[in-house]
Amino acid sequence: MTKPAAATGVDPSRPNRVSTTGKLSPKRELFVQQYYATGDAFASYDLAGLPKRANYQAQRLAIYRLRTNPAVKARLREMAEASLENLKERRGKLVDHLNSILSADISDYIDSNGTITNLKSLSLDQRFAVKCVKVTNHGRHLELYDKMKAIELLARISGLMVDKVDVTSNGKTVGQGQINVVFEVVTKKDPKDVTESATVHD
Repeated sequence: MTKPAAATGVDPSRPNRVSTTGKLSPKRELFVQQYYATGDAFASYDLAGLPKRANYQAQRLAIYRLRTNPAVKARLREMAEASLENLKERRGKLVDHLNSILSADISDYIDSNGTITNLKSLSLDQRFAVKCVKVTNHGRHLELYDKMKAIELLARISGLMVDKVDVTSNGKTVGQGQINVVFEVVTKKDPKDVTESATVHD
């Protein structure tokens, strides 16, 4: 018994075509994967092994219909949402690592005699703050990551610090009718309080 198109994602009356609902056929799925990665619909269409049309206009129309197919659009949206969630997860892990550096206390790493403690006894967050352990003529030397650098990175991630943007004429002399604009962002505690100043030179 033939399965309905909604269950398979392929319209049985039109072989190798995508249904407007359900899953994509293998070739359509490959097209979506390549198109999402490269943004090149024509190359993705060819790579997926989809039927070639008689001429360029027909090929272009077929690709347009494929890109605007509801099932294809839904799959592209699903991949975009998954990428966003992955980005948020990685951003969260980065923030956690930086917070580990900021919360590191040197007394957790050495005992009362100034000897480095057993690193295996430390928590994972505490070990994240360790940059390196070196063996010197005076014994072991432990170095933690720079807290000021961690603060700077956290400020950039949170939007409290923005790089100065210098808009110029690509290194050339600014002539009449051209301007040189320098934006400078002043860092404050609240992102809403960040202000900009611009200097314009005619």
